[in-house]
Amino acid sequence: MNYKIFCIIILTLIAHSELRSEWELIDKSKLYRDGSTTGYHWNYIDLDCADENNCIALVEANTRWPWNKITSDGGKTWYSSNMDTTILKVNENNEVIWTNDGVLRPKRVCYPDTSLCIVTADSGYYYKSTDKGLTWERNYLPSEKNLNLVNFIDNNNGVIYSNKQLYITKDCFESYEIQDLFRPDPGEITYIEDMKVVGEKTIIILAYNKLKIDFILRSDDWGETWQYYPTIEPRVSEIYFIDPLVGWAVGSPRYNEYWRRDVILHTTDGGQSWQSQLDTMVISKSGLNGIDFWDDQNGIAYGWASKLWRTSNAGKTWIHDTSSNIDRFGDMVNIFKMIGKKDLIGCAAEKNDIWKYSDEASDLFKNEPYIPKTKKLILYPNPSDGSEIHIDIALNNSTKCKIAIFNIVGEKVTNDFDGFIAQNQIVKLTFDIELFSG
Repeated sequence: MNYKIFCIIILTLIAHSELRSEWELIDKSKLYRDGSTTGYHWNYIDLDCADENNCIALVEANTRWPWNKITSDGGKTWYSSNMDTTILKVNENNEVIWTNDGVLRPKRVCYPDTSLCIVTADSGYYYKSTDKGLTWERNYLPSEKNLNLVNFIDNNNGVIYSNKQLYITKDCFESYEIQDLFRPDPGEITYIEDMKVVGEKTIIILAYNKLKIDFILRSDDWGETWQYYPTIEPRVSEIYFIDPLVGWAVGSPRYNEYWRRDVILHTTDGGQSWQSQLDTMVISKSGLNGIDFWDDQNGIAYGWASKLWRTSNAGKTWIHDTSSNIDRFGDMVNIFKMIGKKDLIGCAAEKNDIWKYSDEASDLFKNEPYIPKTKKLILYPNPSDGSEIHIDIALNNSTKCKIAIFNIVGEKVTNDFDGFIAQNQIVKLTFDIELFSG
């Protein structure tokens, strides 16, 4: 017997408000030349946090000098420390003064715990602090090129990458080994996008070749041997691993001449294979270029123009956080770091501002149920032949929704959908129909 189930388009949408807690401006600074009252420009180029209280924002002052902003109380107060007295000093008014045209441009910061912070620079130099950034020593590695990437798993074990070589240390560069970068094809140039140290001996590298095809290089013995995992699609630019097997990658592959996609991929086998968790386009024309996790469930992905996505279930669903926008900041916050399950620090690109997001900052984030407005809602086929039914839905707000479908006598004929739907994102859902007797 063939069954036909007529469905009334009754959707139970139980949603929580989009993330809209207030951001607080927590630091605003300027850089001065000696004898001048004119502030010089600086860029926040990197940010890392050892824990919920201790963060260091890396500054490229006037496009070429190493500087920093440091907090040890979760962002309530910020101070700077002089990383290189041959280039910069602080006067009696606590103003930053440059003294000569130093050439050591900072590159990246790594702050694995409060007993170690490493800042890489160009020309083979790096800066090291063991007292929360209060004092620094300048050190040299035998490379005349930029020390482009740095990652430590703790205060001893880490890697610096420069010019197709890995500088691997197990005692915070009291000693180190130099490993040539593994190339899957010895005759082909390999470019490095990102690098992570995971566990005691594992190094995972995101790389690409001259054809701009992404792949993973992985070593589980401190670079002695390597595995090559070819072709990540679509293209990504940064990786994050919470253990040697589980990780994410984000990217901004081009959609057309003007727009880029927001892409998040997920792996559970150490980078051998990747599954899509997000692939969409919202708000800004730029995609995603950074990712961070507080624990194995709570994470963020971010991009230029203050774009921010959040997850609270290990990436099974991602919500577009519309509290982070240019209108709110008056600037583009382009670097974010988590200091709690929801709390964030963000550094602005142009105005030298540092912002803090706290779920306790306001009462605008509420868990009161409401029905979001739908921009698109199609249910088909209706009637159904008793096997599947499909819904295309788009909402005007990013929300967490529960969706169930009922037949004309009030019986629920599907399992519930329970997840996030991003603002303006067209979501296609498929439900298996359950036939009821009687």
